[in-house]
Amino acid sequence: MFPVSILHYLNSGLYQNWYPMPWNIRIYNSYFLIFSIFAIWFYLKEDKYKNIYLIFIFLAFLSILLDGGRSATLAYTIFIVIVCIFNRLERFKLLLIYCSTWLAYFSIVYFSSQSASTLRSITRESTSGRYELWLNAFQCWLENPILGCGFYQLDKYPSLSAHPHNLFVQILTETGLIGFIFLSFIIFKVVKNISWNFKQNYFVLAALFSVAIELSFSGIHIYPVTQVALLWLFVFLLKNPEFSHASYFNYLKIKNSKIDKLIQLFIYLFILIIFIYLFINTSVLSENLPSTPPRFWEYGYQLF
Repeated sequence: MFPVSILHYLNSGLYQNWYPMPWNIRIYNSYFLIFSIFAIWFYLKEDKYKNIYLIFIFLAFLSILLDGGRSATLAYTIFIVIVCIFNRLERFKLLLIYCSTWLAYFSIVYFSSQSASTLRSITRESTSGRYELWLNAFQCWLENPILGCGFYQLDKYPSLSAHPHNLFVQILTETGLIGFIFLSFIIFKVVKNISWNFKQNYFVLAALFSVAIELSFSGIHIYPVTQVALLWLFVFLLKNPEFSHASYFNYLKIKNSKIDKLIQLFIYLFILIIFIYLFINTSVLSENLPSTPPRFWEYGYQLF
């Protein structure tokens, strides 16, 4: 539907959102970032019909630009730069597609300035309230630094979004030091055990860097569709046998001692208790949903 929307724009001068849920465009930007990483991997590895993937990443990145997705644009640019530095064989085509996408974007923006159409500019000066969001999130966290202030407790600030547009800040403010330490431990284990040989492992490192940047400036990963896509990406980056570090992440410890089992059971029960506490102390499941609710919890809850 995106090419159809572009053709309609060229004929009428009016650019209409092509996606099925126009009330939140950011979910598509983050989703396309993740699948553009997959597409480039397939392009690098496939022998037949590989240029189809170049068409996909051209359209995906152009859609991100036309939506004004600055976080996804920055993350994707970092990814492309690292891949092109270490892959000389495909450098020319990847840079050509990247530059062609920017050229197409600027052409459309120039054309829109001559008509009545309005496009969301990638160069807009607003910060989307991120400073205010992060400041209020930290203020909320300070009220209960150990356990956090519960899921999506920014309803005290009705003029702001329902999430702080930063996954790490969000984990800290919602689940406190307990949740943040748990997340930090996972990140530490990944960082410690992946291969940091850029020449051999440039693709994984480029993908992880780009995702980290996007997680730091986008709050879209509260949605199930991007969470599932991220899960696919992390499993691929960490467990793919083509990467040298996969042997660690694919290792399965079959026999556990009784002490290990008791420790694991204690950790699971502790996390369960914390989540029950957070659910009891959150307004996320209330009937009066905000205009931009965090869809994961309300919509999942309403299924029942």
